[in-house]
Amino acid sequence: MLISVLLLFAAVRHYFSRNQLIQASHDANYEKSFHLAIGGIESADNLFMKAVAFFNDGRPETLPKIAKAPPELAPILKALLNAEGLPYARKERIAIDSSMFGHLKSSWEKFATLKVEIELRDIEPLVAQSPFAGPIPDPRETRILMMLHAEAVVNGAVARVCRYREAKLVNILPSILGKFVLYLRQQGSAGNNSFEDRFSRPDLLKDTPLMVFSGKSSGLSSLNPTAAAEFFEKQGWVFLGGDAPWVIGSGPGGGKADYASALQKNDLQTFTIQPPDEFSSLNFLAYYSQPEYLSAELKGLSYNKALQGINDELFSSRIRISGSRNKPTPTNVVGKVVAKSALIQGLKNTQTGLYAPYPFLQESQFHGSSWPGMSAEAANTMEENFGGVFQRYRSRMSVVLEERYNAVNLRALNFPAPPMNSAIMVDPKSLPAGTKVPDLSKRLHVDNNPASFIDTNSGNFYQLFADDGRKLFEGNLSGFEDLSHFVSKVVLTFDKQSEFYKSIETEQKEYLLNNIYLIKGDLLVDRPLKSTDACGGMIIANGDITIQNEIIAPDQEPVVLISTAGNIRIATSGRIQAGLIALKGQIHAESAINVEGVVSAKELSMAKLSPVGLRQLSYNANFDVTDSATYMRAFRLLMPKDGITFVK
Repeated sequence: MLISVLLLFAAVRHYFSRNQLIQASHDANYEKSFHLAIGGIESADNLFMKAVAFFNDGRPETLPKIAKAPPELAPILKALLNAEGLPYARKERIAIDSSMFGHLKSSWEKFATLKVEIELRDIEPLVAQSPFAGPIPDPRETRILMMLHAEAVVNGAVARVCRYREAKLVNILPSILGKFVLYLRQQGSAGNNSFEDRFSRPDLLKDTPLMVFSGKSSGLSSLNPTAAAEFFEKQGWVFLGGDAPWVIGSGPGGGKADYASALQKNDLQTFTIQPPDEFSSLNFLAYYSQPEYLSAELKGLSYNKALQGINDELFSSRIRISGSRNKPTPTNVVGKVVAKSALIQGLKNTQTGLYAPYPFLQESQFHGSSWPGMSAEAANTMEENFGGVFQRYRSRMSVVLEERYNAVNLRALNFPAPPMNSAIMVDPKSLPAGTKVPDLSKRLHVDNNPASFIDTNSGNFYQLFADDGRKLFEGNLSGFEDLSHFVSKVVLTFDKQSEFYKSIETEQKEYLLNNIYLIKGDLLVDRPLKSTDACGGMIIANGDITIQNEIIAPDQEPVVLISTAGNIRIATSGRIQAGLIALKGQIHAESAINVEGVVSAKELSMAKLSPVGLRQLSYNANFDVTDSATYMRAFRLLMPKDGITFVK
């Protein structure tokens, strides 16, 4: 009996020991499969983040992405991108492969398998349609759930691991604001046309104008009219809003071409005196006309008081929106904008080379002997020349000219024959028959009509289009102030700016921008900010932004600073390679500024800057949202650095 009991205990012990060994072996295999799955996830994640960085690289030489991708990244990019080259959601998982997976499997038992898959799930569109005037959302901007799945099997033990991130597919261009090098919803209280300019002695100027360079340069009579439309379509445009017209006076910049207004004709033309004017019998006399910049000096003795009778101060614009005399950048100006300049006219003695300007007069002055800059005897002689008829004199006297601002673009066109090649000022609505002018815009409609590049573009209903026909904006540009569509793109949010700076600081103690950030308060840029290839992005602050240091970014990696409800203050002369946006507030330049990007605000203000210094705004064509190729290069797939990993 005892022997039977001992044999039974031995059999039971053998049974449980065998099962414990089997379970222990299975647990060991599961641990191996788990580590293999984790290794697969980490390897795939490393490749995935490299693929995302390659996708986010905006350089043209990286396009098309799949064709130009390094071999190790091509499988992931093929799984990520659609025919447009953008990440998109699929119903099925896509298996990915890498040579690293083979190395991982060889590190384990002979009977080991590893399968890694990628899955993209759409969550929702990123930007909802706003009831206010503003950009039309792009449905391709979405929230996406990015998931990596790894399944490893070692000797029959299966382990499944998943890592996910919530990503945002966004475009980092500042919507339609990226088309405008300068976008101002209204004039400031101080007024724009208030610059006291001079023909010489820049050291005596009490201020410095803001020189706005809108893209490519083109001087007087340099553009072929048949190719001009394409030129203007690609420039950075200017929007000057509000009900009151903006007056842009042409100024000489103290005699310095870097500060003088662009496209100001200055050629003197002479005209034969015709009967019934009495001087027609004197063949050594001729009438002359000479366009000129605005300056109070035109009221002084050096110009024979030619414009002394003009009531205004002959000030010019503090904002010079078509470049400078030595670098003209003609562009499309949108809004109620008037160009203002002077025309000095008078009598020329062709034998002596002497000039006698005809002063601006009221009719009552014409019939008297007190003409500015002339003796009573000379005034009487001039009146007799015109037979005592003021209307005949008025067409020959010195005046201040006003014209639609875009009509200035006619001066950039190459007209080979009269009368256009010698015209001083032309009404774009009354051009000579047969005059070839630029085609109408395909990218801007005003009140449902294509815009003109040589006439006023002002209305209540604006539409902007990309060159591929996609509609970008509908509404009143002056009323556009809602920036909630930018906030929808935010990936990282910070309560304080100190947290923001900590998150972007690199091991090299640089502050690198490569995402879309929201700071709930104010932002002080008191250290250099930098972007590199495959970076770019936006910094959005709910409060004020003060810029005291430079912001450096490659041209193809746009950086944008946005104040949703406050102001932006520029307190540095260092380079700011960025877009600056404050549609509900003011952008204020404390001193010299050098912005390479775009400026958009409710209004712009500038402190006086004397002596003349650097104050310029230059357009970066990589902000042009209406150029479809540029727009596509600005898509970014943004997400937190670390994903969330779990075992299934």
